[in-house]
Amino acid sequence: MTAASPNKRVSGSGFQPSPKSPLATSDTRRTLSNIGKEFSFRSLKDISGLKHDSTVKDYLGYLRDAYLIDIVKKFDHSLKAQETYGKKIYAMDSSFIAQGKRRETDKGRILENIVYLHLSQTKQDRKSVV
Repeated sequence: MTAASPNKRVSGSGFQPSPKSPLATSDTRRTLSNIGKEFSFRSLKDISGLKHDSTVKDYLGYLRDAYLIDIVKKFDHSLKAQETYGKKIYAMDSSFIAQGKRRETDKGRILENIVYLHLSQTKQDRKSVV
């Protein structure tokens, strides 16, 4: 059995950006520097220069599928309102925040991310017990 070449697509895999793709570098670093900040798909589209909100949704979905980030919607009893309200991105490992573009460290965001990770882990622990 031989190892797959890094330039070949592995069967069954989804999106594989090229190493020169802005989605592979700049936008990922920008996303990681905004952990804990409220965002909308439209605002990320405008910042990144992409043409469609759906491209941003797909891109963030790839990062989520790779367990790099998680996206949390603001709670509301109305599902329509949940879709229109801002969302927050959290890193699945707090050390990812250091990979962002910000030079200064925002300890509040790091703490918020740690609390989110703890709460999500506690939620998973309760599901596995039942």
